[in-house]
Amino acid sequence: MRIINLFLIAVFLLFGCAASSGIRKDKKLDEKPKIYKLDLDNDGTKEIIQVEDVIVTQGSTIVTIMTNTKDRKELDRINIKDFSEIEFIDLDRNGFKQIVIYTKDKENYYNLYIYSLKNKKLNEIFTISSPVGLDVNFKSCIPRIKAGIPKSEDGDNGPTYEVWVWSGYKFIKDHNE
Repeated sequence: MRIINLFLIAVFLLFGCAASSGIRKDKKLDEKPKIYKLDLDNDGTKEIIQVEDVIVTQGSTIVTIMTNTKDRKELDRINIKDFSEIEFIDLDRNGFKQIVIYTKDKENYYNLYIYSLKNKKLNEIFTISSPVGLDVNFKSCIPRIKAGIPKSEDGDNGPTYEVWVWSGYKFIKDHNE
């Protein structure tokens, strides 16, 4: 009887651990994917945006865009390292929503990525990084991004900033700031 019990425990440990470690490779067990339903491309149908952390790529987050139909056909996907936050904005106020993703990487750089959905594919329309910080204002009349630049080595007292403004179809550097 003792041999059978030991055999059953060994089988459970072997197959039980293998099965659970297989699941852990794909996603964290304690977190469910975040699901958003928004009309990103202004076609009258909401797309499904799924944000899911994965362990296999060490700190990556997968953002998947799917159709909002019964089969949930995948349209596109992006892999984001060091994911912090996601938001959806309409930069031009024309009904087309953009996906804004914020990250802070291991070197303490603040990163911002902006994507739009066109022809059922995600297109990166802007990206910026800063070791000092980002100040983002999408709610003003003209959306702005202020990126900190570390102080120069010539005795400057503090960080300077680059300001980027939305021109209607892309962010351009504002040389007046």
